[in-house]
Amino acid sequence: MGSDYNHTAIAANTNSFSITIPYANMGLGTNDCAPKRFFIVVHTGVSGETAFLSWRYMTKDINQFPEACDSVDNGGGAWFGFGDFYLTPAPPSPAPPSPEPPSPAPPSPAPPPPCDDCPSLFISEFHYDQNPQGGNSDKREWIEIIVPAGFDWRQDLWLAQYTFNGNPQTASGSLHGNVFPFTSPQITVISETRLQTPNFDWTALVIDLQGNLQNSNGGWDGFALLTKCTDGVRWSVADFICYGANSQGFNSIAANGPAAGHSCTNVGAGVIENNNTPQGTSIQRLNTGDWSTVATWNWQASLPQTWGSLFNPSIALGTVPQVEACGVPPLAKPPSPEPPSPQPPSPAPPSPAPPPRPPSPAPPSPEPPS
Repeated sequence: MGSDYNHTAIAANTNSFSITIPYANMGLGTNDCAPKRFFIVVHTGVSGETAFLSWRYMTKDINQFPEACDSVDNGGGAWFGFGDFYLTPAPPSPAPPSPEPPSPAPPSPAPPPPCDDCPSLFISEFHYDQNPQGGNSDKREWIEIIVPAGFDWRQDLWLAQYTFNGNPQTASGSLHGNVFPFTSPQITVISETRLQTPNFDWTALVIDLQGNLQNSNGGWDGFALLTKCTDGVRWSVADFICYGANSQGFNSIAANGPAAGHSCTNVGAGVIENNNTPQGTSIQRLNTGDWSTVATWNWQASLPQTWGSLFNPSIALGTVPQVEACGVPPLAKPPSPEPPSPQPPSPAPPSPAPPPRPPSPAPPSPEPPS
């Protein structure tokens, strides 16, 4: 402030008061960080007495504060002051820290590895009901499955039955009973037949469920052909068939069991069997191409049974998929070629021929007679 005093009158009987000193009066800016020394001097009406308020004071004829007041008023009243105040303007408050970014979402779990199953297994024929008359009480509730000839069905094939209830558009499939391997007592293998040319690399497997194949009885039933993935834990649905009365437009999803989430293939409206079905007939898949087109083949009922053979045996199923799960052994790596035999050492060069000997001198001629 220097000598730039700001005189402020204080009303009588004031017990406290405040003084506001603008930064500019002290030569300060709001961004300055240098301390500034200043003094506050108060003149009171206490006459001839000392009013002590701080370390140094001023009163009549006494001045302990010469740097703030260069003389003492000898008139009425006394001066006193607070000494050596320092003011350090605070720098501007730092900006608040930026909010922490949200924690990254945990990574999604890795998808399971591919199943590595055999893709060319399918159901080609089945029979579940017939007319009990005619002298043959054996219903032959059989199912025929086509598999590659090298496929190990004893270890790798299971069957699960399903029942569907409710409206055909909204019905859900529930597992009926257990999941049976083909070696279980509930399944009898009737035949294992190698197909004829052009399908010699394929086998027709016929099984009997011993009267346990579901009869739709006006509802809907189904069965799923299953294998296990190479991890031995997850199921793979090779084929899933559903059948029954009034199945027009029916295409439903299994709600539980190993086929859960899979939609069954409806054999079609009217493709059914009942107690009027002639004996010796079955429901068959009309093969019209190789195994990769099986989903487009139609089903037909009341056809003469062809157990152990395709409906049309002359149509080629094509090449068995070259995967180990289908029974095709992985191709062996060709043996590494033998390293070439080392070359025999070159023969030593022939020794040089010895130089020819000079001819022996001729013997002397005999002396002539005297």
